[in-house]
Amino acid sequence: FGKRLLSGHWNALDVCNGLLGGFVAITSGCSVVDPWAAIVCGFVAAWVLIGFNALALRLKFDDPLEAAQLHGGCGVWGVIFTGLFAAENHMLEVYPPANGDTTRPFGLLMGGGWRLLGAQVVEVLAIVGWVTVTMGPLFYAM
Repeated sequence: FGKRLLSGHWNALDVCNGLLGGFVAITSGCSVVDPWAAIVCGFVAAWVLIGFNALALRLKFDDPLEAAQLHGGCGVWGVIFTGLFAAENHMLEVYPPANGDTTRPFGLLMGGGWRLLGAQVVEVLAIVGWVTVTMGPLFYAM
């Protein structure tokens, strides 16, 4: 719908990739967010995808299926989203505390502080580093 608002017409690729972008984004936190938050995640993921597609065009990045923008951009949003919206009750149910603890870090915007969001940012940096080190040379050689 976001792309339809911007361009004035429907495009099957945009519809399919918008759906996939929402699926990719919610995968990270699907077990620890409330249903209303999942809708927010998908809505923002569509605009993240639109933004990354615009950036790819500006950089003349050749990806006709928008796979890198979809999985990279929406995936990063999904990981960050979990650090913002993970609900305490879901975190405790899915990841029971160990060693006598009674709490778990949960989403910043849900009142949980910065611990989970910080961990999610470190995770994004680790993934970007790993992909750069392992795939960079391959893509350069190609």
